[in-house]
Amino acid sequence: PSCQGTTLTPPQIAEALRQDQLAAFTRKRQAFVRLNATDWDTAEFSEFISPHTWFFVPTPAPTNTVAALLWRQTLDAIQQAGGQIVVDGRALTPTPTTPLPWTIHGLLIDFDSQQLEAIEALVRRVQQTHPQIRLIADGLNTWHEMRWCHALGIHVSLGDYATKPDE
Repeated sequence: PSCQGTTLTPPQIAEALRQDQLAAFTRKRQAFVRLNATDWDTAEFSEFISPHTWFFVPTPAPTNTVAALLWRQTLDAIQQAGGQIVVDGRALTPTPTTPLPWTIHGLLIDFDSQQLEAIEALVRRVQQTHPQIRLIADGLNTWHEMRWCHALGIHVSLGDYATKPDE
């Protein structure tokens, strides 16, 4: 994560979340915290665990076995601490019906990097195989995209569409 072109260290990220009073915010609202696989062990993020806080750690490429092991260890640590885990679509491939070793609370769908047909197929597959998982669309730019996602069954929409007038 970066702020105005400066890369923040995990302790700086945790401190910024403290200063922004994330714990108080999540008493009533949902928060989405993106971490790298090494961040959880480098700084104290467990203090932000709440029923409304989701932790997302991007899934590494399957060919990177070292990164994949670190990713799995990070998700294990988050779950053991009581945190809610959000994964991306790569975490569900190649066998989306295989039980995952973690309780997955959300699936992040990157709207910018996939075709609409692929998003629709992924959503339908997850709704059938993992109906308990909340679906989160990221990268929405228009209100039309947001409405399409909600009609498809996506629960949460992220993106700059909300800063624009409704169409």
